[in-house]
Amino acid sequence: MVDAMAKTSSGTNEDELVLRAGRDGEALGQLYDLYYQSVFRFCLYRLFSREAAEDVTSIVFLTVAGNIADFPGRTGEDFRNWLYTIAVRQANSYLRKTSRRKRLFNKAARMMQSNDAERDESSTVPDWPMLYSAILKLKPKHQTIVILR
Repeated sequence: MVDAMAKTSSGTNEDELVLRAGRDGEALGQLYDLYYQSVFRFCLYRLFSREAAEDVTSIVFLTVAGNIADFPGRTGEDFRNWLYTIAVRQANSYLRKTSRRKRLFNKAARMMQSNDAERDESSTVPDWPMLYSAILKLKPKHQTIVILR
């Protein structure tokens, strides 16, 4: 982050990039280059997972690219504030989504455990709580694949 700030310490170059970014893809690309590492580090510290941080960082910059034409700011500081607001919202959204998924799996495991308690031990029914616990250990992307299968 210090490197990005050092590169644009005057602010004018960054301000020009912000003003051009709405209509010039190259300027947007330069802003991406300036801020990618600092946004990624923020996401990594917030999410504690490199893969999740990469995913959320990409979503942040896709959101920026999709909405830059409507960005009302005029300075680099305005852009940074907007960028980090998007990053915070996306990280929080990711955390909500993953915690909701874990709650659903835990609930399903409890339900299956109570159903299994009523069944005979000799049946060939899988051990659902163990299965759901194993699924929870997978990465979210892989959980989705298993569940859809």
